[in-house]
Amino acid sequence: MQAIIGRAAECAVIEQTMAERRVVDLVLAARSNKEIATELHLSVRTVESHLASAYRKLGVRSRTELAVRRAGHP
Repeated sequence: MQAIIGRAAECAVIEQTMAERRVVDLVLAARSNKEIATELHLSVRTVESHLASAYRKLGVRSRTELAVRRAGHP
């Protein structure tokens, strides 16, 4: 799956797996890793792995940066 990040002049297409996308969406819905794991029937460690991979691909280091990036702010 692809995510488009940034303003029109600086948009980048990021390839994310479906699992990464689901985890990111739940993080942005203010769910904890434990809540995400329960909802998606995964281990907390697997959620952490998907989230770390998504962070790396999106160039962010925290949930806050992720939310700001998704909101379209540089």
